[in-house]
Amino acid sequence: MTTPLFGKLKLFCIAITLALGACGGGSSLPPPAPVPVPVVVAHPVPDKRSVLTLQLMDTRSQAAGTGPLRDNPYDSFSFLLNGNPVVVTSRAIDDAKTFADLRSAIESAINAMKPTTPSLVDLAVTLGPNYAVTDPSSGLPAVGQSILITDLGGGIITVNPNGGWVTSYGFIPIDSMYRRTIDSNSVSP
Repeated sequence: MTTPLFGKLKLFCIAITLALGACGGGSSLPPPAPVPVPVVVAHPVPDKRSVLTLQLMDTRSQAAGTGPLRDNPYDSFSFLLNGNPVVVTSRAIDDAKTFADLRSAIESAINAMKPTTPSLVDLAVTLGPNYAVTDPSSGLPAVGQSILITDLGGGIITVNPNGGWVTSYGFIPIDSMYRRTIDSNSVSP
């Protein structure tokens, strides 16, 4: 005797119900235990550190091959660290004639401030990528090297909208002095 198709389907559902608890017939098997979800701890990503990029160059002198900072009148700059203004001033910044000298002068000025300004303790000063601009007098290209200030402790460095590069000489410098401070949110002269 052959079993009709409906009977075969019913027998199949009974077998599945016993094995898996399917077909809406309930199950005598206990529900499976929940699988624990692993906890993922996200560590800070080093590239997401706050960085201020400083650019300063005597474009006329650089384009002529006589040095990147020959007529630099700037001796200070400012930025915001966690919303608080920081002014870095040094005669060595004004006296720097190369980007390596400028980086060293900025690092020395910041290090001199650290004992009285603990929020600066995690700042690091390094040479950054090159950038290119056009000298407005000659129309020739001039290539400079950025100086990077990075807060290794997670502080937030931003451009000071009321600051940037400053000269204590009290005059507006020649048009061939290219200057810029950059963070990830804004740009200022």
